[in-house]
Parts: sequence; structure tokens; C-alpha cells
Amino acid sequence: MIHEIASRSNPRVRALAAELDGLYVYEGDRLVRDLLARREPLRLLVAHHRHRQLALNAAAENIWLTDRPVLDRLSRLRDAPDLIAVIPPPKPGLNLERAEVVVVLDRVQDPANAGTAFRCAAAFGLDGMVLAGDTVRPWNPRFMRAAQTSLLDVPFQILPGLDELFSLKQASHFNVYLTAAAPPAERGLSPGEMRIPCLVVVGHEGRGIDHRWFFQHPVVHIPQSGLVDSLNAGVSACILMYELQRSGKIGVAER
Repeated sequence: MIHEIASRSNPRVRALAAELDGLYVYEGDRLVRDLLARREPLRLLVAHHRHRQLALNAAAENIWLTDRPVLDRLSRLRDAPDLIAVIPPPKPGLNLERAEVVVVLDRVQDPANAGTAFRCAAAFGLDGMVLAGDTVRPWNPRFMRAAQTSLLDVPFQILPGLDELFSLKQASHFNVYLTAAAPPAERGLSPGEMRIPCLVVVGHEGRGIDHRWFFQHPVVHIPQSGLVDSLNAGVSACILMYELQRSGKIGVAER
């Protein structure tokens, strides 16, 4: 359905603006064009009139053709783009029984860290991600800007916490590895020592992973030199994913 919307006070605009925090919203010419090229179904495409033909050819349930004031009202960016798309919620399609390599974000708070981890998961071919505890949710706008369209490519599950994850029968076959800035020497492994199938847990940026789990699972430590004593959660996750790919362990059964 196509609507010409001229006023930022339009009831449809007001209703959408009030709901944005719980929606999956992509903003910007490149990201929205990427969605259109992938033929992703869109719930709504909001387009400046100058992109009329692009909008009319889009696979969208609803299309709004509008001007700058409406885009300014809806955008969460400093400079509102010409294209804004709302997509259906991605289906959390991670099948733990069949997965070999899964990264778990445990109470990770920074949306940029979580989104970066998703983008790396897509780049390095991981089987999926788990968002555990109060990890930032994927509809957060900063999460989506960091993840970009990888959010649509990486299967994931959202679980209440590590207790629930480790108690799942589907997860019982995994080797579990925890990450820490400074693990106990007798339990610290290098990334190359990880064996698949594996769950790699990356914890909260400040508090890390609950210490009780360190008595049950080995720790993977990323060697560092210099004055930095730790890496942020997104960087740590990406380094470990790269190491798994570099060593040929992603997609290779080693039981």
C-alpha cells in the first residue's frame, strides 16, 4: 500500500515514532538498497520523493513517499537519510543440535560490541550466536548499525542466561570455553587449542563472566603485549572467530 505523507504530524507518523524502539529499523541509502537487492520483505519503506521509482519497485507491505520533515521525525541519526526501512523480526533460527561453533554473548551491554560480533560471525562462517542474560537486544538501533545485514544471515537464540543454555540437552555435546582478560595460568588455553564443537562465551564488558563457571570450564586467553590490559567484547569475539577459521576448525567436525 502506497501513501503520500506530507506532515510530520500525520497519525501514521506519530504512531510509528512511538513504536520505533521495539522495531527492526534500517536507515541509510546503502543499507536499505542492500535489503532491496536481497529481496528482503519489508514491513515499511519510507522514502524521500526523489526515490519514488525505487520505492515503487520495492517488495514492501507499505510504502510512504514523503519529504525531509517526516524523515527527520522518524530517523534516529543526526542527519536523517532519504531511505528508512522496517523489517519483520528476524526468526531466531539457531539449531544447537546441528551447530559446531557458536559464540555466546553473556550480558554484553554495548550495542556496538554485540553488533560487531554478529558481523564477524557472518564474515567467518559461524553457525550462530546466543544472546544470554540481559545482553543488548538486536533491535537496538546501534546494534543494527554495527551488525548491518549480518543480523539476517546469522542464526541466533535469546536465552535468559548461561544456566539455561548449559542445561539444554541440545547443547550437551559442546566443549565450552570462557574468555577472560587474565585467566588462571593453570587453566588458560590459547585460541588455537579450542576444539569443536564449541561454545565460546564472551562476557560483560566490566564484570566479565560469573566466576562460578570458571570452576567448570576452561578459559581461552588472547595473548597481548603493551599497555592495554584487555580488549573489548566485540574485538575479543572477532579475534576468536578468526582464529577458529584460520586453524580450519569452522565447519570441520572434531569430536
